[in-house]
Amino acid sequence: MDTQNKWPLYIAIGLPVLFIAGLIGAVYIPQLFAKPAQYDFLYAVRNSNEYYGQTYVVEKGKIVKRYLPPPVELKPTDVKNYQAVVIDSIYLYEVANDKSRELTIEEAQALMLDQNPKAPDGYMLTGGQTDGGLITGLFGGNRDYNARYLKNGFYSKQIYLTQADSRSYYYGPGGINFLGWVIK
Repeated sequence: MDTQNKWPLYIAIGLPVLFIAGLIGAVYIPQLFAKPAQYDFLYAVRNSNEYYGQTYVVEKGKIVKRYLPPPVELKPTDVKNYQAVVIDSIYLYEVANDKSRELTIEEAQALMLDQNPKAPDGYMLTGGQTDGGLITGLFGGNRDYNARYLKNGFYSKQIYLTQADSRSYYYGPGGINFLGWVIK
């Protein structure tokens, strides 16, 4: 057999194999070198369709309860007792357990928070993509806008927050409200 005439065949088979191996490497190699996230974080979930009522903000690293007044354009008959409307519930996401748990306001106020979008270990909380790009957009795939990720450089890990997070996109405004990284 003449191997000199088979080079185009070797290239035609070899290039796709190299391309697939490169893609697999690009996906899995960052996971081998990424350090796990170290910092838990607090977030609030809007569990009401109202734009007013109780909410939480961070001032000087501590959680503070605030009341958002109802919009001026609402009729008094349309406004419930605005201080009784619960808008946000506070949750702690524990990175070691990969779980969320609801906190009382007292438990949340005992924690010191860093509001920087990037944790001291370099991780950030990011949302999924609303558009999958040209190719996936044509075929209707890869729309993960309800997903949340902890991302550090090229490495990202999907995390699962409370169920109220996914319902909020369908039934009302809001979603999650990142409050801060828990400083240890």
